[in-house]
Amino acid sequence: MSHFTAGTWCRRILGMVAAAGLLALGAVPSTNAASKNVDLDKNGSNESIVDLTVISSYPAKVRNKITNKAVGKTYTFRWPSAGPGGFTSSLSAGTSGGVGTIWDWQTGQTIYSYTGSVCDKDVCLTPTNSSVGPRGPFSVPGRSLTPSDITLSAASLTSSIISFFSPPQVLATATSEFVPGQGVLEKITNNTGSPLVIELTGGGPCCEDSHQTFCDGECVSYLDDEFNCGACGIVCEGSKTCCNGECVDTGYDQRHCGACFQPAGKDLSCCAGKGADIFSDPYNCGGCGSACEEGQSCASGTCEDPFGVSAASTPSDPSKDPGSMEKQGCPYGTIRCGENCIDPARDPLNCGECGVTCAEAEVCSAGRCFAEAPVCGQVTVTEEVLPGETVTICRASTAVIAREVFGLLRACGDTVPDGEQEFCGNGDLASAGSFNRLEPVEGDVGPAFLTPYAVRVEDGTGDGLLSPGESGKLWISLLNVGSGPIGNPSARLLSDPVQLVDTDADGTPDGPASGALLIDDRAGYPTFPALNRTPNPDCSPVTLLPQSSLDPFEVALPQDHPGDVARPFVVRVSGTVDGGPWQQDVLLNVGVTGRCNPLVEDGGYDGIAGLLPPLSRLVPEGDPVVYPPRPFKRGLVRPLKLFLTCNSIVRRNGDMAPPEIVGLVRVGTGPLDLGPLRLNNDTRSSDPFFRNDPVSGQWHFNMNTDRLEPGTYQMTIRIAERKTYVTGFAITR
Repeated sequence: MSHFTAGTWCRRILGMVAAAGLLALGAVPSTNAASKNVDLDKNGSNESIVDLTVISSYPAKVRNKITNKAVGKTYTFRWPSAGPGGFTSSLSAGTSGGVGTIWDWQTGQTIYSYTGSVCDKDVCLTPTNSSVGPRGPFSVPGRSLTPSDITLSAASLTSSIISFFSPPQVLATATSEFVPGQGVLEKITNNTGSPLVIELTGGGPCCEDSHQTFCDGECVSYLDDEFNCGACGIVCEGSKTCCNGECVDTGYDQRHCGACFQPAGKDLSCCAGKGADIFSDPYNCGGCGSACEEGQSCASGTCEDPFGVSAASTPSDPSKDPGSMEKQGCPYGTIRCGENCIDPARDPLNCGECGVTCAEAEVCSAGRCFAEAPVCGQVTVTEEVLPGETVTICRASTAVIAREVFGLLRACGDTVPDGEQEFCGNGDLASAGSFNRLEPVEGDVGPAFLTPYAVRVEDGTGDGLLSPGESGKLWISLLNVGSGPIGNPSARLLSDPVQLVDTDADGTPDGPASGALLIDDRAGYPTFPALNRTPNPDCSPVTLLPQSSLDPFEVALPQDHPGDVARPFVVRVSGTVDGGPWQQDVLLNVGVTGRCNPLVEDGGYDGIAGLLPPLSRLVPEGDPVVYPPRPFKRGLVRPLKLFLTCNSIVRRNGDMAPPEIVGLVRVGTGPLDLGPLRLNNDTRSSDPFFRNDPVSGQWHFNMNTDRLEPGTYQMTIRIAERKTYVTGFAITR
C-alpha cells in the first residue's frame, strides 16, 4: 500500500478617463522583468519583443511569445528556459506590425524565474535569410518548476503552439486530463490544413536513469541495488555485493575482484579480492588460500622445499577454486543449451532455463523476464493527425489522484515552422515546447483525501490575476476523492515566504524569500461528500462534487514580489471523518502575473473595466458567469463597452490587439456559428473585433440581436490575443 501526505473597481478605473484625455495614475515601472525589446536585425533599434507572461491563475498557464518586427528577416530560435522542456520554433518574415510564434503551457507546480547570459539558458536566434549572424543570448527570465508533493485530481493541462499573423492561429494542441477513478484522457489536435506528426515525451511512470525498474513503486537500479539485485526482492547477503545484477563475492569473483567490474587480471585468479598467480604464489599455490609452509616455494601450482621435494599444499575451498567452476563443460555461471554455453541469468532467449524467451520489450536479469522502467523524457506517444482532426488516447486507471510529469510536445508538418535541435521520429525538424502530463498515482488514499480543484481570483483590476502590490480574494474549491465524507470542515490558508527567483541560473531558487500577506486566512466549507466511483474503462466523465469555500480567503502581495511566477499556498482543512477528528494540508500553487509596462510594446494589459451596462462585467473563463439584472428584447442593438489599462494607463488602438468575440453559446442548445448571426451592427457583418474611441480610449462593439432567438446566452471575448473572458445576457421576444 502506498502512503500519501497530504462595481467599485469599475468606477475607480472609469475615473481615470478625463474629458480631455487620460490621467495616468501610479508610477510607470522602469522595466518589466518578463518582457524585453530586442534588436534582431542589428540596426540599432530594439524593434522586436521577447515576452513571457502568466495568463491564468490555476493551473497556472504560461505564455512564451517572440514577436518579429525585423522587416523581411526570418529566424529559427531556441529558448531553453521557457519551461521544463524549453521552446524552439521559427519566425516568419518580420513586419512593422509584428509576426511571431507563441507557446502556451500549463502546470500545477511552483514556478520560479531564472535567467543567465548564455544560449543554454536564454533566447538565441539564428537568421535564415540574411547574413546578420546569430542574435542573443537575450537575457529574458525563463521559467522553471519546483516539483512538490502536490497531487491533483480532475485536472487538465494543455500545451499549444500558436503562430500569429493577424489573427493568431492555433496550430497544434495537446491536453492531458485526469479523471479520478477512470484514468488519463489525452487529446492531440491538428488545427492546420495538412497532416502533422505529433509526439509527446514524458508521461507514464518513469525513472531518471536507464536500467531501472519499479520495486514497490520506487525506481531502483537492478544492476547495483543490494536489496533488489537483478530483480525485485533479491538481497545480497553477507559479504556479497551487487555487480551487474548479480550478487557476487568480490573476494573470489574473477570478473569483480575486490570491486565491481575490476577483473582479477590475465592468467590470474581472484583470491581475497586480489589477483593471484596460483601457479607461483606461495600464499595461493594451486588454489586460493592454499599456502605453502615456511621455506617452501610454489612451482606449477605445487609447494616445493628447497631441495626440490614437492609437498601437498593446504587443500583449497572448492567453491573458491577456479578449477572447480565448470558444469557440463561450460564456464562457471553458465549452462549448456544445445551446442552453446549460455548465462541463464541474462540470456533473453534462455532466461532462467533453456528455451524461456523474453518478450521484445523485456530484459532478462537474475533469470527473470521483465520490462525496464522507461527513462523520463523518452517518446511515449507518436501520432499522425489529419487536418482538423483530434486523436484521443485513453489510459485507464482506477487511481483517484495523479502527479504531474514534465515532458515535451513536438510537432512536424508543412504548416508547422521548424525549430532547432528537435526532431520528430521521421527525421523532420520540429517545433517543440513544454508539455506537462498527468499520471495516475496508484494506492489507497483512505477514507478522506482532498485535492485542489479550482481557484477563482477576485482582484481590484478585474483581470482575474494577482500581481505584485495587489490584493485579492481567493475562492478555493477542493475535491474529496476518499471513500467517506468529511463533516464539519473548516480551513485556514497558509503561505510561508519562499524563494521564487534563481539569481545565478543554476536551477535552484536563491533569491530573497517572498511572502504573501494573509488578510483573512480562514473560511468554512460545506460537507465534502465521498467520491462516487463507478468503473468505466473509457475515461469518460464521472460525477464530481467539489466544494468551494463559503467565504473567500483574502491575500495581498508586496510590491517587490516577483511577477510571472506561481507561488505555493497550503489549505489546512480540519473536520471529522468516521466520527473522529481529521486534518489535512492541501498544497496548491496560484499563478501571479507581472506588472504591465506601457513602455514595452508587448500588447499587454493588467486591468479591465467592463463590460459596462447594459451588459454585465466580464469574468475569466471558468468563473461563474454574471448576467444583467434584466433581459433584452430581440432586435435591439446592445452596446458592449470596456476600458483596458496597463499600469493604470488606458490602452488604445495600436497599444494592443483589439478585443475579439470568439464564442457565443445559447444555454441548453450549445455553441452557435458566429458567421450567419452578423453580430456587428456597425458593419452589418460577422466582424468580431471591437473598435476604439480615439478620445476616451473606450473599446466598444454594437451587437445586433436580430438573429438571436429568445434564450439565455454566454459570450466569450478574447482580450489582447492572450486571455478569454465571459459575460452573459438573456433575450426575450
